[in-house]
Amino acid sequence: MGRESIGIVDFSTTFNDRDLDSAEALPQQLSLFDCFPQKVVTFMSMHEMHGSTFFRVLDQADRPIIIDIRGYPFFDMGGVRRDIVSSYFARNNYPYKHAPISMIRGNDSRDRWNMRSKVVDIFKDMDRFFDIESKFALMLVDNFEDALMMISYAKSIDSISRDYRFSVVR
Repeated sequence: MGRESIGIVDFSTTFNDRDLDSAEALPQQLSLFDCFPQKVVTFMSMHEMHGSTFFRVLDQADRPIIIDIRGYPFFDMGGVRRDIVSSYFARNNYPYKHAPISMIRGNDSRDRWNMRSKVVDIFKDMDRFFDIESKFALMLVDNFEDALMMISYAKSIDSISRDYRFSVVR
């Protein structure tokens, strides 16, 4: 008889194109205490994404809030232009906010605390929309490493890590 063990559940999973074809793009795994946060944030790594994947994720999302934290928000992906994306957001009434965050890793504690306070501000803005519009947000980042860094900062803040579930689409 094998010995059962309890593992740590990590919600910062990654998905690729073939995972998006499944009925449930964001799988849920029961944790030790079986309580899931109501708010979902999916980070989208824009440098590695094709336009068709971008629109497929938007179509599968339930009234998403879109927050773009990239310094320069461009939408020059394969098969997509900025005006197409803007009209798509307007046509579907998706709230879009550009809130740039410098993702340069700081070496001193002042830089880390500055980044942490920006993350708190972004999530406070999202909370205002969540109460009114939706419980799902897409956060646009430049690359996969930026997504992982944002998740690590968010998970280090108790009020955020308790209320949110995170994933990454690339």
